[in-house]
Amino acid sequence: MLAGRQENVTLSNNFAFDFSQLGDLAPGITPRSEGGANNKDERDMSQPLLLDRRAVLAGLSSIVPLASAAAVTSPSSPTESWPSGWDDPRFARNAVSPGRIYNTGSTLLTWQNLTVEDESGDALCGSANYELLNTRYRGREGPRVSGSNVLIDGCYIEVHGTGDDHADGIQGYKGGSQGNAKNIVIRNTKVVMTTGALNCGIFFADMLGADLTLENVYVDGANAPNGAIWLPCAPTDKGVLSLIARNVMVKNSNGRQGLSLAPNPRLCNIIEWTGVRWGDGTPIRRPTQ
Repeated sequence: MLAGRQENVTLSNNFAFDFSQLGDLAPGITPRSEGGANNKDERDMSQPLLLDRRAVLAGLSSIVPLASAAAVTSPSSPTESWPSGWDDPRFARNAVSPGRIYNTGSTLLTWQNLTVEDESGDALCGSANYELLNTRYRGREGPRVSGSNVLIDGCYIEVHGTGDDHADGIQGYKGGSQGNAKNIVIRNTKVVMTTGALNCGIFFADMLGADLTLENVYVDGANAPNGAIWLPCAPTDKGVLSLIARNVMVKNSNGRQGLSLAPNPRLCNIIEWTGVRWGDGTPIRRPTQ
């Protein structure tokens, strides 16, 4: 779990399950199904940690009905709680992941406490129904969001491009017909674009239609031609449908707006826009709607 973080699921009969009691979680715990307490986990030490919370909760169903468990949510964090960089002490005990991590199923998976360096050019992780927690990544393409229920929290993401890459720090992408990716949260996270064939720090487009929350996020768009954060809104292509932007700092946006909803911000429901600013503290004005 995240250092100092305790997550409780309180049950109706005053029972509680503390996920922190699982101890130091090592790579190789892979949920096989949602069948409950009779399933055994098999350990494969070559694989990163996969922890399915719903499978854990299902094992408690003999104590109280699963439906009585309160929802698990990640708490909001103090101002500027993103990592300082690759060498932030919070990552000192992270396990080294052998490469990219991906979820194409409907079961919520959590990857946490990982160090990933990958030159494949493939997205670090995706595509929906996943949590990426307390992880540092260095490579050619950061996390991908292609569907609902994604949480990226407490991460450091550093991206460079090679050859004809079009590298993004975090990319939201769907394609086809207009979608609506619900419950997309990026929190306590720092994205740094470095050198090479880059696109944008955070880029949500291609009809994803995200309900997006950015909270305590820092993006350095250095050398990225489309800047720090671009969430295109157009009649035929809505990258985001709604936005909460809370305590967002941007730097090096290459002449573009720091947090852009161009070409038509009026197509996005801006629920909140507080503490959005440049690195020197200058506020970034909320788009006219």
